[in-house]
Amino acid sequence: MVLMRVMSEDSHKQWFINDELFSLSLQATLQHSKTYKKGVSNKNKLEFQRDLKRRLENYSRKYSNPVSENQHIENIEMLAKEVSSAFADCLYRNIFRIGSAQKALNLYLKYLWTIGRIKMPPHCQVDSVVINLLPPSKRRQWTRMNKIQEYRELIAALKEEANGEDLALWELRNYNKNRIEG
Repeated sequence: MVLMRVMSEDSHKQWFINDELFSLSLQATLQHSKTYKKGVSNKNKLEFQRDLKRRLENYSRKYSNPVSENQHIENIEMLAKEVSSAFADCLYRNIFRIGSAQKALNLYLKYLWTIGRIKMPPHCQVDSVVINLLPPSKRRQWTRMNKIQEYRELIAALKEEANGEDLALWELRNYNKNRIEG
């Protein structure tokens, strides 16, 4: 608690915004995805959430400069492996799925990008809203994605649909359009 008292006003603001952005990312990641094993304690869930926040903050620092698509995909895969290794005992089927890892990282990066903290990320979050922009034959459930190849295939289909536009910008434009048109 002493640290919180000595932080500057700007530091308090930044901490608050980071915490809110993580909370939004976490909620969106967990709300439709079975993440925890049955009976996992609230204490273990909180430890998982704190660890995931720390990891997302660490990964996001790499995006202050443009990150290649291959590096981004490696980051997603590493995030999934690291969290799976650290929390296998409380995770459903002992893994943090690729679908959940990409959703958490991509959405967190989207928030940071839209407030000007990082450069545009290589991808957008792949979730049901984005997947439904694809032709039915190319859709799959992001909540069940366990392999990075499945993610690569969805990204390839989304790039085709975006017709050369950066995926992050394409998704943001579609998100705003859908919100406006209702």
